[in-house]
Amino acid sequence: MRKVISILLFILLFCGTKFSHAQFWDESFDPTVEQNISLSDFHSHEVHRNISLRNAEPSATFLQTIGNNPGLAFASSLVLPGLGQAANDQWIKAGIFAAIEITAITLFAINENRGRDGERLYQDFAHDNFSVIRYAQWMIEYNALNGNPFDFSNLTTDGSNIMDLMDSEFNYRQEWQLINLDILNNLERHTLYYDGTGVGFSHYLDGFGSQQYYELISKYFQYGPGWADWWTDDRQFVLIPDRSFATPKFLRHAQIGDQFNRELKFARYMIMALAMNHFVSAFDAMLNSKLQNQRLQASVYMDRFQNPLLSIGYSF
Repeated sequence: MRKVISILLFILLFCGTKFSHAQFWDESFDPTVEQNISLSDFHSHEVHRNISLRNAEPSATFLQTIGNNPGLAFASSLVLPGLGQAANDQWIKAGIFAAIEITAITLFAINENRGRDGERLYQDFAHDNFSVIRYAQWMIEYNALNGNPFDFSNLTTDGSNIMDLMDSEFNYRQEWQLINLDILNNLERHTLYYDGTGVGFSHYLDGFGSQQYYELISKYFQYGPGWADWWTDDRQFVLIPDRSFATPKFLRHAQIGDQFNRELKFARYMIMALAMNHFVSAFDAMLNSKLQNQRLQASVYMDRFQNPLLSIGYSF
């Protein structure tokens, strides 16, 4: 608005006014010296000198320089959303882009930190409550009770009988050092849901520490017996692919995983929002800078008496 008012005042002051003198810079003399000469005097001068029209306007400010240059307006808003809009005196837009930037960064930081904390809790909960030894022992007994015995002699890396091991005597790292994963996966392929459907296990345990390992053990019900609170009553060797049959620890682990994944996903959305805010602000600043430059146009021309005239136009 201030720019529009200034332009209107300038037009009212100078519109239609003739200038009989032009301000020139004589390049053959000291560049700080200014000469006011009439156009007729210039034509009658015997010595030909190189001259150029000197801009008598005051130096533009930093924001004005950005606002008058579409390329700079684009680059400035790409780095700092809202800066190009501020340079074009679009303060409301500048505030909106800045508010989006601050909000997105804040939400990203909050959800990223919560998500990473939740991921660590997710892994620690599995380390404390899921036992691959317990899971393997259950499958061996489960198959034997249903008339489908399995040779488990090579299931341990040190040759020990896995049925003699107590999972409470080992931590999760020691358990994985004892288990032969290839034999364990073969045991899983060998195991069926003995509920009349005859369907085999759908997934095979991945290597310890992998993302899939943590996801599998609380996503598929075949891993329920590996949790510390698996049923000790007559349901112990009954496997039903039903959520109501899952134990509290199985469900709690799944809940932690769902929570931290939502938080990390939201943090990724904030990264996308930040990128979009930068590009939208940059293109908006560039387009508005071009529009501003197209609205204000100035030109110098000669009248029929060979006097220079200044013409300024502004399109609304």
